[in-house]
Amino acid sequence: IKYFTLCTDFSLEQISEIEKNLKNGLNPKEAKMQLAFEITKIYHGEKKAVSAKEDWVSKFEKKEIPLDLTEISSLGKSLMEALVSNKILLSNSAFQRLAKEGAISNLETKEKITDIHFISKKNDKFKIGKKIFIKIV
Repeated sequence: IKYFTLCTDFSLEQISEIEKNLKNGLNPKEAKMQLAFEITKIYHGEKKAVSAKEDWVSKFEKKEIPLDLTEISSLGKSLMEALVSNKILLSNSAFQRLAKEGAISNLETKEKITDIHFISKKNDKFKIGKKIFIKIV
């Protein structure tokens, strides 16, 4: 509620309504989504705010493959070498930690990549951690 007051152009009545809805069981995620939309709209315009919201929903709620994947070249390297050489990850140990945690997955097959010597194929798409999406070209 504090951030609706400080960061948006909402009236006090609108903010009170949101606070009342939260107390009556509104999922806090819904209020956070509304806050993020409003802040994005203020700084980047409504069109970009709508686009950002749709992108977030498709990636993280619907778990769809994003359209704007970062494309990297692997040139016969292992996935680990490709990610480090293209500066997607800072080090081999970062890749090894993510692989051990099951945080690297093929977006199309949903297979977890745990082998640090895994060789990817052209057009493979991966999710690295929570927010990095790549395509091998």
